[in-house]
Amino acid sequence: MRFPPPRLAALVIAAAICSAAPADRLRIEINANGFERFDKPAEVRLEPGLLPAGAAPVEVTQVNARGERVPGEVVWQYSPEPDRTLVILLQGRMAAEETRRFDVRFRKGGRAKPTGPAPMPVEEVVHQEQPSLRIQTSAATYIFHKEGAGFASILDRAGNDWIGYRPGHRSAGEFRGLPNLGDFAHPGYTGEKGSKSRVLEQGPLKVSVLSERHDGKYATRWDFFPHYARLTVLRHEKPYWFLYEGTPGGKLDEANDYYVFSNGERRPMSEHWKGDLPNPEWVYFADGATRRALFTVNHQNDPALDQFWPMEGNMTVFGYGRQYRCCDRYLDSSPAQFTIGLIEAHDHAAAAAAIESAWRELKITVEKPGPRR
Repeated sequence: MRFPPPRLAALVIAAAICSAAPADRLRIEINANGFERFDKPAEVRLEPGLLPAGAAPVEVTQVNARGERVPGEVVWQYSPEPDRTLVILLQGRMAAEETRRFDVRFRKGGRAKPTGPAPMPVEEVVHQEQPSLRIQTSAATYIFHKEGAGFASILDRAGNDWIGYRPGHRSAGEFRGLPNLGDFAHPGYTGEKGSKSRVLEQGPLKVSVLSERHDGKYATRWDFFPHYARLTVLRHEKPYWFLYEGTPGGKLDEANDYYVFSNGERRPMSEHWKGDLPNPEWVYFADGATRRALFTVNHQNDPALDQFWPMEGNMTVFGYGRQYRCCDRYLDSSPAQFTIGLIEAHDHAAAAAAIESAWRELKITVEKPGPRR
């Protein structure tokens, strides 16, 4: 079954092609759109008509405002299916109003063979009694239950597990997971709540995994990037929530761990909270010992209730669209998007900059081609 491609929440595209004929070279301009960016992958969806039929990228080069080539290699990948997306790495720090330009050459019948890093590793493993995908990125290693369609483990660079799912043991094991949407996407789910999951694409900048519940009523897509991962809820049957139920830094420490909202409001992990998160709707959960943090973003900025509480000294219970303490669900839209990731959170300014870089839209323009060189 084919799904409509998820909305690329990381970009805004404007196309200006004067000729009715498809181009064999495109100029792409990418603006940071008011937020600093740090090694940001830019996703450019190439709409029908921009490329000759059967064409694929064969070269991506960075150019300056005069169209002159900038020295250095560009890291990129291209996926013709399902959504004809070119991903270009904006290397290093990009200032909040900076614009970078790239020339992309296409060739009919050509094959996209980008140079640079090898694809991010994806392994088939058995983890906590279920076939799983182990996806290794620069910032984290994700272990994703294929039938459960949720994360059983997210490991930081030191090997600490920020979820720690295992069968049984309630809050010390089986309740844990992410995103735990309710009737779907929870590690350990099988049978009627179980799913089929498959890798759609794998490259150095992006790995995509599609999950569909056996009855077809729910579907999600995870897109993994080097420093974060994005969930698109493609289809849902009933209202749902998005949960982080886990173990910051490997073990919940209510005395020293803490959580922080986008407005800088900081609370100890021992403190219960409920309400509608301030705009933008994101929160990070920090390990007090290392200052490393796991962040979650709700792209929708909806009016739904959100909540946090520590459960039995074992795990976080945080939910977008969840009523404290249990169990009404308030999220009711698809497509809908959420972004998560592990960051260093030595101060709020640095943490906020990393989070905003991850999820905020870029401004991307696909221009008409100039004279061929």
